[in-house]
Amino acid sequence: MWRFGKLDRIQQIVTQDIKLFRVPDDLDDLAKVIVGILQGVEV
Repeated sequence: MWRFGKLDRIQQIVTQDIKLFRVPDDLDDLAKVIVGILQGVEV
């Protein structure tokens, strides 16, 4: 299982995403999210 979160460095708070990705079942969606993060896309 894989779960993402976002760190607010100023407030020192981690916001956890509710979506869980299962590997290898959700590998395609997981790869898209990782590529989006690396490209700086924020949703």
